[in-house]
Amino acid sequence: MKREVRALSRAIKALILLLLAWPAHALAEPSLNGIARENSNGAEILRFTDADYIRTDSSLVPTGGWERGPARQGFAFEKMGATSTTKTLWLRLRFDRRMLPAGPIALYTENNYERIAVLLNGQDIFRNFTEGDDRALGWYRPEIVRLPAPLLAEGTNTLMVKIESNYDLVSGDYYIGPAAALDARHERTHFWRITGVQAANLTMIVLAAAALWFWLLRRGDTELLLLAILGLMWFARDYNFTAVRAPFNIIAFKTMTYYVVYPAMSASLAFCLVYVRLRRWKLHGAILLTAGVLLCLIRFATVEWGWTGAFGTDSIGNLLAVACVAYTAFLLLMHWRRTHDAGAALMTVCLAAIIAGTTHDIGRQWDSRLWDGLGFFLQPYIGSLFCLVLLLSFGRRANLAFGRLEGINAELESRVDDARAALEEREREVRELEVARALETERGRIMREMHDGIGSNLVAALTVAERQNHPPASIATLKRALSDLKLTVDSLEPLAGDVVALLGNFRHRAEPDLIEAGIKLHWNVDRCDRIEWLDATNSLHLLRLFQEALANVMVHSGATRIDLACVEDIRGTASGVTVSIKDNGSGFDVGRVTSGGQGLSGMRSRAEAIGGLFLLSSIPGEGTAISVWLPYVRTTGVQ
Repeated sequence: MKREVRALSRAIKALILLLLAWPAHALAEPSLNGIARENSNGAEILRFTDADYIRTDSSLVPTGGWERGPARQGFAFEKMGATSTTKTLWLRLRFDRRMLPAGPIALYTENNYERIAVLLNGQDIFRNFTEGDDRALGWYRPEIVRLPAPLLAEGTNTLMVKIESNYDLVSGDYYIGPAAALDARHERTHFWRITGVQAANLTMIVLAAAALWFWLLRRGDTELLLLAILGLMWFARDYNFTAVRAPFNIIAFKTMTYYVVYPAMSASLAFCLVYVRLRRWKLHGAILLTAGVLLCLIRFATVEWGWTGAFGTDSIGNLLAVACVAYTAFLLLMHWRRTHDAGAALMTVCLAAIIAGTTHDIGRQWDSRLWDGLGFFLQPYIGSLFCLVLLLSFGRRANLAFGRLEGINAELESRVDDARAALEEREREVRELEVARALETERGRIMREMHDGIGSNLVAALTVAERQNHPPASIATLKRALSDLKLTVDSLEPLAGDVVALLGNFRHRAEPDLIEAGIKLHWNVDRCDRIEWLDATNSLHLLRLFQEALANVMVHSGATRIDLACVEDIRGTASGVTVSIKDNGSGFDVGRVTSGGQGLSGMRSRAEAIGGLFLLSSIPGEGTAISVWLPYVRTTGVQ
């Protein structure tokens, strides 16, 4: 019995010692941190939902004083969000290796402000900055850290993260899992956060440089200069997202990037109104620029005096910025409805995208974290999109200007061609005039030579023959020669295609001979248009034809009357002039003489030679009529 009592006493003592020892063990070994399981690229990864924190000014590993809290925490620890002293935040993350599959594992982290170093079980394995460098940046850059297998314990492991900053001090998100799955997550996030933003910034600076270059070529186009300045402002704002190291003092750099967004936004919106020539754009532009200054003051107040909104430090300013964008979009929409300006429509769509992107980014800020959204901020792309839309609008305007310029050039070329053709026509007319003057001079000289030379000799010979009673045949020959000479001289007169004047000269020459022969001439000539092709050579053909017709009347017909007529006449579709000579003589049978007779054949040949139509009609006992139809426009090929 005593033995059983002693055994029971020893068991009770052991139980009491065990109960006394357990709390001490529990305090010596802190519990694992909270874990949430997620799927990434087909593999399971672990996200830390809480962490142990110590905020200190020392860079040494702390030995105690840890406080557990949410994994995402921010500490805006100075007015204006900046300090010249480097502040440090330590995090402790404990996990069990047995919760992860076999194989390489890694730690993935993002959204840490600003510089981080990672220790695994007390060993330094990663840092994204050089010790003592207070200008290193890393808040937007995702980091992946391979956990060396030799340093990993089979059970509980401790990760310690040191975060340093001279600005806002923020701990981000931490994931642990298979290295391959986290590598894929890192590459995707790195592309949208860093690579894509760098490409957008490069595009924006190229667009700004192009706008500046065009402005240098066209100094009068101030809009191009303003576009270049806006591009540089947005580049300065967005450089903060991808910079590895601040180009100058980190406090000044951060302050600049935070505050430049509001002037850049308000100036860009005002520029839209100026660009589309909005009515009362000065008033609306002044409102937007004033709003930009007010937004800077609001940010100063929220940081300096702690006026924070429901969605974080910048929520008031961001919501007002969205209101400014919506106000501008409304003005552009009204302008588009009134003018149907494609540039205004394009800018309205762009501003709608900016409103959506800004709303997305407001919920992603570290001090609100309403949602993760796309996993990256859209604002760096918004500036590039805005500048691209403006440049496209400039390109469209330039294209329209080039189209108008091409139209003007085409019109000028047409006018030049017309002027050249007119000049060539003028030169041709001048050459024709010179040729005509030369011909007229030569014609005058020939006429004088014929009159003073051959004509004088014929007149003298005729006078001698008549006084010396030469045979009548000789006298008649001399008279015909003199008539032929006069006819030739008449054909050389510059009548410019006036067939009526040509007939008038012929009447003047022929009427004395007709009177002497006892034949009366009746003149029935209408006013007719000029025949352009009736030059000296063709006039001589026509006069020879008339001369032959009158000779036949005087020699063969026994007529006492001749009717000389000239009227305008249409043959088929061609207009022309018909000249006819009709007598009241004896007439003849046309059927018997059509194929013979040199006179009639010669007259027909002369009419055809000048492109005319020769007609003959005769009735025995009633007289004979011949006519020649002359077209105003001759058939091609007629000489």
